[in-house]
Amino acid sequence: MALLTLAQIEKEARTAGYHVVASDRLRANRWLLVVRNHLGQLLAVLVQSRSLIGEADVQDLAEVVRLRRYHGGILLIQNAQVSPHAQRTLKEFSAQNLQICASIPAATAVEPPAGVRRSAAATTIVS
Repeated sequence: MALLTLAQIEKEARTAGYHVVASDRLRANRWLLVVRNHLGQLLAVLVQSRSLIGEADVQDLAEVVRLRRYHGGILLIQNAQVSPHAQRTLKEFSAQNLQICASIPAATAVEPPAGVRRSAAATTIVS
């Protein structure tokens, strides 16, 4: 699959219902978007395009979320496997509301059924 462009990533975020506040290409295979969801919360979207996602990728996202005080973060992966170390690291940072996804999840939150409590930290692992 061809490498994503910043314009394609921004379009995917808008299609999912986010307002793109800022975007930057960090490396040839890495981008950072700041998006606002339907509740007005800022989220970091770290896009990584390579074959293996490691714990350092999760730590990088967690650091951006913590330092900039965002509501949460999405590690968006393209054609990648998530290492067991990355999965463990994601669980360690669960309080920061981090997700690993193969596509950007919808900006609108789905409300849980009556009597079911929503977890404070959503973690989606795609491998």
